[in-house]
Amino acid sequence: MDFQNIFTLNGRNKILVGGTYDDASASYQDSYSALDRTIDIRSAYLQYDFTPVRRVTLTAGGRVDDSSAFGTHATYQFGGRLTAPCTETIFRANVGTGFRAPSIDDLYYPGFSNPNLKPEESFGWDIGFEQPLLDGKLHVGSSFFHNNFDNLIQFSGVTFEPENIGRARTMGLENFLSWTPLTNLTVRAAYTWLDTKDLAAGGPLVRRPRSSGSLDLDWKICPRLEATAHALFTGGTTDNNFDNPDPPVPPVVNLSS
Repeated sequence: MDFQNIFTLNGRNKILVGGTYDDASASYQDSYSALDRTIDIRSAYLQYDFTPVRRVTLTAGGRVDDSSAFGTHATYQFGGRLTAPCTETIFRANVGTGFRAPSIDDLYYPGFSNPNLKPEESFGWDIGFEQPLLDGKLHVGSSFFHNNFDNLIQFSGVTFEPENIGRARTMGLENFLSWTPLTNLTVRAAYTWLDTKDLAAGGPLVRRPRSSGSLDLDWKICPRLEATAHALFTGGTTDNNFDNPDPPVPPVVNLSS
């Protein structure tokens, strides 16, 4: 369950207020054991957007998560957006913290869980730009991101259970190109380069591809009919499963209308 509302105070000030409630339960019984667990998470968040001048927007936000299993945690985020005159280039930057509690499956799924998991916490920042071209029909953009994690939750191919990585780091580049040759047709291509490191044990994080990309097609055939196609391409990954340390990842294609 969730709710969200936006309050527009005037042309320069907006406040977004929201909250969520999640009730997850796990029930299991066999001849040898029984399990009946429930985890409630209540969250509230607020974001304030301030536009001092037409081409600048500043953002400040906060969130509080209250978990019946892991207590109360607060996070924050600050950001800014600047649109340059003449070129209309959009520059963005953000910095903030994150919190992720283990899911009920991470903690209690029979045979593939770890009840000793700790919540994952992070600090990250990103900076990037977006450039419109050809009267707005073509958009290109790129962003650099950097994240540091404490107790990163990661699945182990050795124990077949989730585990905490004491300290970890991810950074990379996200790039995209979006083209609208017709008013009802949009094509978007994206590519991500990712570098990861387990700062506690050394080496890269598992199951995180160094290269990945996607291709999307959105065609609005008529007001009530839309066709979409999505293709996902993923490069090789490292795994800590000794039987298959570098498993191939096949491409994924989804079609819908």
